[in-house]
Amino acid sequence: QQLNRACESCRSLKVRCYPAANSPNGQCQRCAKALRPCVFSAPQARRPRKKTTDSRVAELEKELQTMRALLRGMSGSNTSQPSSSASSKGQNLPSTDDQGGEQQRVPLMSSYGGLVGADGDSLSTPASGWASSSTDDSSGAFNLSYDASDHRSDVVDRGLISLDTAKVYFTVYNTELVSQFPLAVLPEEVTFEQIRRSKPVLWLAMIAAAALGIDLELSRKLSREIASLYAHLIFIRGEKRIELVQALIITVVYYHLPESGAYSQLYQLTHTAATMAIELGIASKAGSLRGRSLHSPISLDDVGLQGTPMGEIARLILTIYIFTSSLAIRMRRPNMLLFNNWMMECEAMLSQSPFLHDKRIASWAQLNRIAEEASIGYGFDDPTTVLRIPVSQMLAVVRTFDRRMEEWRRRAVEDNTDVYGLATSHSIIITIYEFLMDGGMHDAKQFENEYCTVPSPNDKPLKSEMVPSAVYLQATMRIINSAHNVLDIFLSVAPMMLRKISSALYFRVAYAVIVLLRISFTASTTALGDVLDVADLRAEQYLERLADAYQQASGPEQCRVPNHWLRVVQRLQQWYEQY
Repeated sequence: QQLNRACESCRSLKVRCYPAANSPNGQCQRCAKALRPCVFSAPQARRPRKKTTDSRVAELEKELQTMRALLRGMSGSNTSQPSSSASSKGQNLPSTDDQGGEQQRVPLMSSYGGLVGADGDSLSTPASGWASSSTDDSSGAFNLSYDASDHRSDVVDRGLISLDTAKVYFTVYNTELVSQFPLAVLPEEVTFEQIRRSKPVLWLAMIAAAALGIDLELSRKLSREIASLYAHLIFIRGEKRIELVQALIITVVYYHLPESGAYSQLYQLTHTAATMAIELGIASKAGSLRGRSLHSPISLDDVGLQGTPMGEIARLILTIYIFTSSLAIRMRRPNMLLFNNWMMECEAMLSQSPFLHDKRIASWAQLNRIAEEASIGYGFDDPTTVLRIPVSQMLAVVRTFDRRMEEWRRRAVEDNTDVYGLATSHSIIITIYEFLMDGGMHDAKQFENEYCTVPSPNDKPLKSEMVPSAVYLQATMRIINSAHNVLDIFLSVAPMMLRKISSALYFRVAYAVIVLLRISFTASTTALGDVLDVADLRAEQYLERLADAYQQASGPEQCRVPNHWLRVVQRLQQWYEQY
């Protein structure tokens, strides 16, 4: 049987496999040197070639023609039934057969765009109780009310998840996930059925967030379910209400990562929630405290503002600000939801709250406000220009930033269990100080290419003899220390609790690891290596500890978020070994 030219060890590392000259067993050089078995396996069967775009488009067009023909046929059979009411109005409304007396129903479009037949079964894609049914009003208005009587009104009624499992996930969210990121804090008297019937979208977002750390397959299904629901309610029906904003942010906090990063919607979901908050008026004091004018097309009852506690609105708008500003700072882009006086009042309100979860959100908002002001001082609010900031201006921004961070740290020292806040504070230090390593050069495209990926070991530049400046060395040491702090804080969390923390923390950990790898690469190719010992970075040890923590957190269920980042760490380990 024909075998692979490379052994399994070299294939896993993606390196060339050279045979050892003096090995009687036919080992390769790497395996002989490491004194390990050298195994050559048979080649695996080739994967079938993916269909081309043209062929796939042709298939989809054919399916669309078939569905149209089916719709025309079913509509024609219903219109052929005698119905005086339908004839008088010129519409295809439900009618009663003169002989059998059975009601004939016209197919309706489900909430996911599928056809629902007369018997209620889905003809293409799953239907849902959020489907918008046409009325007999000549204006073509939609009934925007949630039909709780529909037996397929939610994922429990349609059998996607059992009632007992949904109750367990609901309890997990309200007892474990809320303690990690207190966005939607429900009063103790609110029951499972009450939130399920009164706020179905928020309810679905909660159980989908809890499923993310428990059941991989169910998490995928619920993720597709909530994404389809957002598309239908927000983009098709154009609904805007507080419940949707809360659900969107919960989905962002506990984001189900797609298989490919190219399909990530984290940026879009965050700014959809921010845009809706601005339109509802909760991003300003006037819109949050007083009723809308008589000329406003939306009432307080329609959007869910009537009766909503001010503490809930304050938590919501500050959480949206935290995520929009975090994305803007990290990607060096403008923040569409700038900090204003109303947010300052919300921050003061939550800071004086007797509840720890309110104090945490206020503390996180203060942290992002400090970072946002520093990034504006650098000029990151204008991503269209390429600029170079003088060292004196950068040092002035950094000194102000350090002073304000020290003040924040003194206030936050009372809460040492705030994993998100502590890790984020050190991650922000990395972001602000890495601009000093750039020498004050700001180019958005170059930034994305240089700092979001690790360099290729095959493209090592010639070693530079240029002596690094004192500012560069100061920034490098501060970044190394902050990266170690981020990783130490994250690794202090119990592996099973890693399933329940926000997905944003995983991004901060990956950012810290890549920064350490980049500095180690720079030290080996520049004069930085003369003053910095690469062993002090401890990059290899942190990669091993992260891989072990992710492996334990993933478990036999292969929990989605830890399992995804485990694969990322394994690829970084391969890069480090090859490098």
